[in-house]
Amino acid sequence: MQNKKFLPSITLCFDRDLWSVRADLSMATQTIHFVTWNVNGLKRNRDEKFQKLQNADVVFFQETHIGEQDEHIIEGLKNEWHVFYTKFTSQKGTAILIKKRLDFECISDEKDNCGAYVVLKCKLEGELYTLVSVYNHETDTKTLEQLSRYLQSMTTGLLVIGGDFNTVLNPFIDKDNSKGVTDRPNHRKLRSCVNKFMKSLQLIDIWRRKNPVKPEYTFHGQVASRLDYFFVPEECMWRVRSCKIRDSKMRDHRPVYLEINNVSTTLFQRDAQIQAIFQWLNLKKDLLADETGSSLGEESSHAVSEVDIMSAVQSLQVSDTPRPDGIPVSFYKDNIQYLIPYIKTLYDRIHRGAFNCSEKHFNKTVKSPHDENQHFFNVDYLIIANILTKRLDDFLESQSKGLVPKNSVSVMITPKTFCAEMRLSCIKGKIEEQKWSNPTLYQDFLIVKNLLRDAPEAETESVEAPIERDKLLDQGCPLTPVLITLALKCFASALAGRLKQNDILVFKESVILCIQPEDLEEVIAAVRNRDDEVYYIKELYKGNVDVKQLKCLGNECDGR
Repeated sequence: MQNKKFLPSITLCFDRDLWSVRADLSMATQTIHFVTWNVNGLKRNRDEKFQKLQNADVVFFQETHIGEQDEHIIEGLKNEWHVFYTKFTSQKGTAILIKKRLDFECISDEKDNCGAYVVLKCKLEGELYTLVSVYNHETDTKTLEQLSRYLQSMTTGLLVIGGDFNTVLNPFIDKDNSKGVTDRPNHRKLRSCVNKFMKSLQLIDIWRRKNPVKPEYTFHGQVASRLDYFFVPEECMWRVRSCKIRDSKMRDHRPVYLEINNVSTTLFQRDAQIQAIFQWLNLKKDLLADETGSSLGEESSHAVSEVDIMSAVQSLQVSDTPRPDGIPVSFYKDNIQYLIPYIKTLYDRIHRGAFNCSEKHFNKTVKSPHDENQHFFNVDYLIIANILTKRLDDFLESQSKGLVPKNSVSVMITPKTFCAEMRLSCIKGKIEEQKWSNPTLYQDFLIVKNLLRDAPEAETESVEAPIERDKLLDQGCPLTPVLITLALKCFASALAGRLKQNDILVFKESVILCIQPEDLEEVIAAVRNRDDEVYYIKELYKGNVDVKQLKCLGNECDGR
């Protein structure tokens, strides 16, 4: 459809309060207890294993080892559990079990023919969920890509993914390096697959977010490692109450426990639905007003591509999340082919400096009634923020040299507070470096500054010599994690700049600084003296580290 064909149809007046948010605060928050566990077969010690699950409401199993002749093992569970499972294949089998004491309604279930996953769409205690149990076999580099495409289109409600992914996300802290055992090549390939999977759905490694510097492992084999994870989308992290790794007193894998707040935050309509694009466009008419004469559909040389827009929209999760304008993700996903001209025009206006996001209230948020730290943005804001996030991610990925000095000491630097006010001057130098070598990235940074909300004005701010306002890094904004990582990278670069040999490896929300042993005390002191309330610093190990292994990390680990 051409732009001019539907633009003249913008005739109806739209009530800004058509959509409202209702939070049922009268009912106490209910917690649902999840467990993900690679049980290494249900044929042995089944009863003993289920003793560990007495308080669980939802269980994700991996390596069930249930074949055609073993269905009696599952049948014996059906008195207490709703069971959805795959039969034994080369992937060893997965399952999802729902305790029958829960108010449960199955909407649909999807089982991988090779046994790598079970996807269950359902209602638990009246709320929508998409539950995924995954066993990513150590030789499988295709399943997560296929699963990602499916979940981008088919997820409803809260997406909860649990499973054994057979790789560590940060080899410096997610495995025991004291024995000097290197990553196997297939594990490095899997790490890249898992990182891409997480990016595609904006997933968070819940346990690591809750435990930024703690080394703890779920697998105790030749090398103790953290291979088992729970993931939820970044925007849904506020629903998480706790996440713990527990000792099963058995060999092999440990279970991971997750508590989710089963709160009701429901969108409802006071009047008629948005049934046509022109109604939506009429709602956005203030954003489209442009005194410079640019009209919808006109593109500048810096126009964002349709590929970028589609990728950003696909990564958004469909859930009952409140929005300032009340328009859900599902509307954008269903109508994106018609909304692309609007997104392009909006991006172009922000890029040209013709659109002030704060003055137009484009970066306005709704706070969660259950967690005041969580902010929800309009979907058009999220689309543009996601596009810029990917570009900054790609820039950070390209920065790692992948050359680690011999006999190096490794320290990890990570923020103590995930979301906070941020002085953009701390990353301005790194961005200024790109002004001539990478002007597109430099322009992207100017858009980022426009998108972020201003921090409250300081009482001591001088009227005669105003300083640049700090920006708010909101939980729920896609830009927050990558800006934190960029700030960490700049901080580590400043620390390491005067040292003889160093390298900085970038991971999600943390950096690893590899330095010579004689420089360790100086670096630790610099971190503690300069930003004691801002950063954690943790010495990981020192001595003759396997250089071949670490060289691989810089190139294989894309860090996000």
